[in-house]
Amino acid sequence: MNLKIITPLEVYDVSNVDKIYAEGLEGYFTILPKHADYVSSLATSVFKFVSGGKESVFAVDGGVFVKVGSDVSLAVRHIIKGDDLVDLKNKMEKEFYEIDDNERKTRTALASLEGNIAKLLLELGGEV
Repeated sequence: MNLKIITPLEVYDVSNVDKIYAEGLEGYFTILPKHADYVSSLATSVFKFVSGGKESVFAVDGGVFVKVGSDVSLAVRHIIKGDDLVDLKNKMEKEFYEIDDNERKTRTALASLEGNIAKLLLELGGEV
């Protein structure tokens, strides 16, 4: 199989993939070269593939998985490569937590700005 991993910043192409392991919202699944076409929304989880007998392990922050014929595409917002599952777990906890914390802070700041704008409009005599 040919695997294309697409992130907002990069595209990775991997050829001669023998097996793919992933977790969709409906549970874990394995894809082999002769499997039927398949589409799944991915959970924040571990994504693995085997190519030439070598296993590569990644953490994905959700995404979409599509297999059509021998072509597999994985579109994700954020991906982290790990050396092994322990290393990957540590990286996931650190990086995904920081992303979630930054998003939470951004949402809080936006909500505060929206509230301030509404107050200013009321003070100016407008309706919100």
